[in-house]
Amino acid sequence: MKKLEELMEYVVRETTEDITSQSREQAISDARAIYCKLAREHTGYSFKAIGESLGKNHATVIHEVKNVFPQAVA
Repeated sequence: MKKLEELMEYVVRETTEDITSQSREQAISDARAIYCKLAREHTGYSFKAIGESLGKNHATVIHEVKNVFPQAVA
């Protein structure tokens, strides 16, 4: 899970948002979706593993990616 941790640090550093927060604020949700999209594209981790790294479930990861990146295929 080291790749996910490094990716999470990168997204947090670039967006200055706490993506592990339970907040539904737009900026945090968008940063979380960016993390999910990058994690899915650049690592071999499943939706479940990505969700667990955020304290969320796999369905949340799929939902965030589809809503922020509607052209993406989950």
